Amino acid sequence: MSGKRLVYKYLEFPQRDPKTGQLVSIYRPFIKVMFSFGHTLSRPFHALIDSGSDRNLLPASLGEMIGMKVKTGKSRTILGIGKANIVAYSHKVKLYIGGLDFDVTIDFSYEQEVLILGRKGFFISPPATPQTANSFLGRQDSVRSRELSSRRCRD
Repeated sequence: MSGKRLVYKYLEFPQRDPKTGQLVSIYRPFIKVMFSFGHTLSRPFHALIDSGSDRNLLPASLGEMIGMKVKTGKSRTILGIGKANIVAYSHKVKLYIGGLDFDVTIDFSYEQEVLILGRKGFFISPPATPQTANSFLGRQDSVRSRELSSRRCRD
């Protein structure tokens, strides 16, 4: 990976503990990404890093935002949590993370709200080429986050 290190953050998600009813914080790993289709580049988004997901899955509205005709992609049914089936459409796109870009297949669904980076196309996808046009990952976000570093979390 050319000495590049991908840095991701743990974003805080407050929720109620089902047993106690108390408000607790759950931290989930997110990384800032952009993607392009044709000659159109998306704005930056935070995507959930999900090692339990087999594939990349994004909301169809994000594909449409950059001019993609989502339903022209290869249709597939994805089995999710709770054995729920959702329909998605696969498209080849370029994914930008840090100083790297990746040629990947992403499934876009009208039934999906969270950007998910799964094993195929994220964990096991070699970078296409170093890219320099997108320095968006160097900026600090205003969201409260945690960065994983040396096997410990710090603010």
